[in-house]
Amino acid sequence: MGAASSKQKTKDPNDISLSLRGLYGYQNVVIHTAQVLGSGSYGNVVKARLDKMPCAAKILHRVIVDSQDPGLSDFISRFEQECQILRDLKHPNIVQFLGVVQDP
Repeated sequence: MGAASSKQKTKDPNDISLSLRGLYGYQNVVIHTAQVLGSGSYGNVVKARLDKMPCAAKILHRVIVDSQDPGLSDFISRFEQECQILRDLKHPNIVQFLGVVQDP
């Protein structure tokens, strides 16, 4: 994914906004899918490492990501909003939001 430019372009419904802090390349993250920490209707939270730092990663269910459902863009918008809220939260009982990774 390249750098953001000032030109207006059509947003791919599968792309997460570059406005989120920390858009990481998938090569920077090691996912431990066997170590599930929790799960929900949209995906699982698993142990991971980001640039060698222990962290947790939310992995969206492939069925949702690969869907041709017209509601996919609404889901992406809600997920992006969740990420923006987590990015701005600062509390000792809430894990710090590090960023978003989109696989190729």
